[in-house]
Amino acid sequence: MTSDRITEELNQYLWNLNESVIYVSMSGTNRFGDIHLTPADSRLSELEPYLNGLRGRLETIGLPEFIFKWDTVKGRIIVGMVPVTRTGQITWELQHWAGDEGFRELAEDRLRSNPGVNVVSRPVWVGNQRKFHTRRQSTGGLRLVVELNDEMRRIMARGNQS
Repeated sequence: MTSDRITEELNQYLWNLNESVIYVSMSGTNRFGDIHLTPADSRLSELEPYLNGLRGRLETIGLPEFIFKWDTVKGRIIVGMVPVTRTGQITWELQHWAGDEGFRELAEDRLRSNPGVNVVSRPVWVGNQRKFHTRRQSTGGLRLVVELNDEMRRIMARGNQS
């Protein structure tokens, strides 16, 4: 199921209700299969009267298990001294980070080591990986987009006390 198909289906449902004023400009899925909707020129709360219908539309296209979550506050953080090697590897090569698999493992590792912290997009290395490799660096900085929930705020507050 592609993000474009989800967007198209939801917009078709709203269009059929003559609600062309409210439409979804984009939808995306993260590595866990969560669907993130971006309504155009409106807020997600304006879609509330249509949630049951939207839910039905998603079920008919084969997405029976999901929840609607209201707008989530997100923040960017940088985590330092992250091992550049992939899980289970002793050394690393540039091609280890060429696709999404390595980043998916990295995000899942961050989630396992930090319960309650929700990484909401693909992690990004801070700096140039070619230079990391040339210098034979074993660690690097990682930029994460996270949900600013209670657990994340607690961790940030603890870091500011140091």
